[in-house]
Amino acid sequence: MKLLGTGLSLAPKQLELIFENDFRIRNDGEPAKVRFRQYPLDNYCLTVCSKNSDFADSIISLSNPDELEAMFS
Repeated sequence: MKLLGTGLSLAPKQLELIFENDFRIRNDGEPAKVRFRQYPLDNYCLTVCSKNSDFADSIISLSNPDELEAMFS
């Protein structure tokens, strides 16, 4: 639902996940091929999805929101 940009406005039962030779997701119409990547964190595993395979090699964990602003100023 996050990949489609619908948030919680899309009921989970309206979403079809297809596991065949690859992973596809269908909302309305043709199924779209999607990719997943997991990033391990302390006591947690962050899973991200994308329509392409261009994932970052690693993630940056910020403990303070001000750190994000400092990165871009």
